[in-house]
Amino acid sequence: MKNLSQTTDSISRKAAFLLPALPATVATAAFAHGHGAVGAGLLSLVIVAAIAIGAWLGNSLLKSLNATSRAEARSQH
Repeated sequence: MKNLSQTTDSISRKAAFLLPALPATVATAAFAHGHGAVGAGLLSLVIVAAIAIGAWLGNSLLKSLNATSRAEARSQH
């Protein structure tokens, strides 16, 4: 149970840092692209990477929360 809690805490910390940072990263890349500092290929790469990281992190967070709630339900019975 303690290991599951540590995993959930670790994923929650990553989510707390990365999820707000992803839109800011995309906005910065779009701003740079608008001013000619970044090409369309790099902008596309940043957008795709942000979507992939957000999806992976969200999925990991949901899995850990589901596992935690199942473990808590088992311990109550």
